[in-house]
Amino acid sequence: MNVNYNFRRISLLLRADWMEYKKSYLFSMGVLFLVWMLSLFIVFIGEGTMRGGDVFWYFGTLASFLMFCQHVGRKMHRPKGVYLLLPASKEEKYTALLLESLVYFVGFQIVFWGGLLIWKPFIPRLVFPSLSQICHVGNLEVGGINGLETWIFFIASLLFLSYMSFRKHALLIAVGGMVTYVFLFILAAWNIVEGANLSGVDFRSSWLHDTLVFLADSCWPVMLASTLVVMYVAYLKLKEKEQR
Repeated sequence: MNVNYNFRRISLLLRADWMEYKKSYLFSMGVLFLVWMLSLFIVFIGEGTMRGGDVFWYFGTLASFLMFCQHVGRKMHRPKGVYLLLPASKEEKYTALLLESLVYFVGFQIVFWGGLLIWKPFIPRLVFPSLSQICHVGNLEVGGINGLETWIFFIASLLFLSYMSFRKHALLIAVGGMVTYVFLFILAAWNIVEGANLSGVDFRSSWLHDTLVFLADSCWPVMLASTLVVMYVAYLKLKEKEQR
């Protein structure tokens, strides 16, 4: 077999996955569509004005991403390991997995905007949320630089790695790990600040304040680099499982 990176083999992997998993994919998108239609129906029988459409977009995007992660978990941990035995390189399989995440994302966009178009004739006052409203979450700044997106990417990569690594309770393990990390970070920061206060250090003009400001300014590149590292670890997990 030619082990070079081949886009034709990637397209064949995507086609095989569509034939095998299209029912579960369409069912997942159908559930999101029904929930969205129910939400718009409640708007129709209520005051007739659209509020919180951007909130549903956030939760719907999260739900579609978790559906994708579950899809990855099924492929990685099937007892017979059929996907891992396909005649394609590890790089091609990993690329196919990442492209399938776009399929879930695009599928939810069709559900979201399609639902709005369907209900628009029945709800004249229905206002479509603008892209600026949907992306308003990115306007929160960390150290003067839009950095919340990098946190979102980092958390998403951890969830992806958890489903690649663990057969059961992957979501619980990922959330538990992140909560534990945040708790330890807050505890360590609290102890440092308390120690500085007890020693009489002026927090506003001390080296401690300058260090925290530097860490805040450096947050987004660190999170971006961490995301890339986690995604590479996920690739190594795929490589490890294939070698087994």
